[in-house]
Amino acid sequence: MPSSIHSILLFSCQGRKCLLVVFISMENKSTTKATMRKVQFIGSMIDSYPIDIAEFVFEAGVEVFTTWNQDRLHELQYYFFQIPKKKIYQKIELFIETFEVESDGDNQLLTIRFILVGKLNIKEMEDIGIAFRNKILSEFGGNLYLKLNKKVDFLDFIITISPLQLINYNETSLFPEWVIEKIMTNPLTVVPNSFFLGGLHHEKYNSIM
Repeated sequence: MPSSIHSILLFSCQGRKCLLVVFISMENKSTTKATMRKVQFIGSMIDSYPIDIAEFVFEAGVEVFTTWNQDRLHELQYYFFQIPKKKIYQKIELFIETFEVESDGDNQLLTIRFILVGKLNIKEMEDIGIAFRNKILSEFGGNLYLKLNKKVDFLDFIITISPLQLINYNETSLFPEWVIEKIMTNPLTVVPNSFFLGGLHHEKYNSIM
């Protein structure tokens, strides 16, 4: 557990309605103001709350990413997109991807979260997780686990999708430069369900990154 934790309190307002937003800054990691604004915009894209969130959390250490490049990362994303059936994509409102460092110092881990947002079925999400984990273990390395949150409200939603980014990354990170650039400049991506309903996810080189 980091020795220093700070909370940042913001108000997200739409018309006369304001919600208190709490962001947590941990030692050497925080959510930037630009990312906070993007997170709140994404939160406003949801038609109604509460909403379900399935997080497919991929973790890998430095030894995995030293042999990767952006193309390899896109392959991982592409294989994930092929697993859910169209009926599942019809149930989601958004796909969100976060890219963040889970730990620094020794045993550094990078976390990529593939997040489905909508009205989700637990069994269907578990089946996706099993298929994706098998693919990861056989072809990519690293590990995967599933977190499923049902009936999430606006505040919990924006806290959940907020990526923590490294501060002073040059002093702590052992990851390749392209990984650090991704963390610092584009740690959060969102795609509407129209991308999947239109079949664009089947085009291997149609990256959302």
